[in-house]
Amino acid sequence: MKNTISRGFAGVLVVLFLLTQGVFAQELLQTHEISDKVGQTQTVCGVVAGSYLAKNVEKTPYYINIDAAWPESPFLLVSGGQGVNRLPMESLKVGQPVCATGMIESSPRSGKPYILVMDAAQLKMVDLRVSAAEAAQHVGHFVTITGKVAGASYAEGLEKKPTFLNLDNPFPIDPALIVINQDRRPLFGEPEKSLLGKTISVTGIVQKSESGRAVIDLIWPSQLRVEP
Repeated sequence: MKNTISRGFAGVLVVLFLLTQGVFAQELLQTHEISDKVGQTQTVCGVVAGSYLAKNVEKTPYYINIDAAWPESPFLLVSGGQGVNRLPMESLKVGQPVCATGMIESSPRSGKPYILVMDAAQLKMVDLRVSAAEAAQHVGHFVTITGKVAGASYAEGLEKKPTFLNLDNPFPIDPALIVINQDRRPLFGEPEKSLLGKTISVTGIVQKSESGRAVIDLIWPSQLRVEP
């Protein structure tokens, strides 16, 4: 009987472990990945690009624009009423990387997706900065990679006509790669020329290429900082 109870208790511990692992291993999304996620509870990450406290609107909503300033912002964090007083919304300064967890809803006015933030536990300030050499250790994480653009090219012959920025070493020995697809290129001019030789910081969710290098998709100028 004692052994049966022990085995049962051990089984409960395993189930609890798996459940908590699932919670903490929840997939992170960036704002360009949520168009089909309305109605789902997700964790969305991006860079603060502006804020607005609507004092003349009922419930005094506080709006945080993510990745781009209004009206181009693809995603919003919204708080209101007493929530403004108890949430750290004022600490979300422009340039601050942040992740928010909650149900993604669609604004009836603008049509933009947003998360209603009513508890400080829904927000996580993200200030993890890693070198290009360390980036592959953070696959699936929302981080800021810093490195020198040692190689750059505009691959017009490839699908999506990507711009490649090789950090710290030229291709094929670069430990981290920044990718700007053709549809986002107008936001960055000619980055293969303007950023070559410069040290940059790029914030995003780290992916891993088949060759083992870390990859971040550069979608918004707010993700990019040219270091002095």
